[in-house]
Amino acid sequence: MLEWSYEITQFLPIKIEDQHVAQYISYHTKKLDESLEHSIETWVFLHTHILYMVFIYIQLLRISKFKEKEFKYSWIGLPTNEKDFSKSELSPFSFSGINEKTVFRFFRLLDFDDGTIGNISACVNERNKLLHATGNNFENLDQKIEKYIANMENIVNKSKDFIQELYQWFVNDNPTLFEEEYQTTNDDLEINLFIPYYISEYEAKKLVKRNEEDKIIKTIKDNF
Repeated sequence: MLEWSYEITQFLPIKIEDQHVAQYISYHTKKLDESLEHSIETWVFLHTHILYMVFIYIQLLRISKFKEKEFKYSWIGLPTNEKDFSKSELSPFSFSGINEKTVFRFFRLLDFDDGTIGNISACVNERNKLLHATGNNFENLDQKIEKYIANMENIVNKSKDFIQELYQWFVNDNPTLFEEEYQTTNDDLEINLFIPYYISEYEAKKLVKRNEEDKIIKTIKDNF
């Protein structure tokens, strides 16, 4: 069970500039570790769900930034939410005001089909059943956590073309890093790739597998 914490956090950005977001993730990761250590199943489930939704919001924030035009046309039927979002559109928590089931609709901008969206949002109904006094017993925690992890894997895998686009934009915007005489450092990756493009460890490994080795891919490979 203890490895669940790593499996979940590998899908979250390697480096986050927003300290509020970073501290929020750190807090819930710590609480998840403590709950796993003491086998407090309800809290394991709760903190896993929260970290999952942070992952979802970060994915959507990235979509909103890099598919800005398409994103603007995706608010049909959500005028109040759009207005609230515009007040803090640089934070992943700007999506938290939208109904948790509804927020998954934005994945259509990456061509997710309705079946996939239904699968990755089903955990919201599960959370509602388990964390309210409905008379349902808390069973099969391992299956529930594995489902969250499988959902995150599925989302990243179905976003692979978009993630590749992000990497290509990074390549085009940072030609100096690819010059032969330039010594690429981890700081270069953090400042120019990990932070602006919200790259996670899991995504970094996918980039290594998908791209021919260049200076950046080699540095990622050596570190991950």
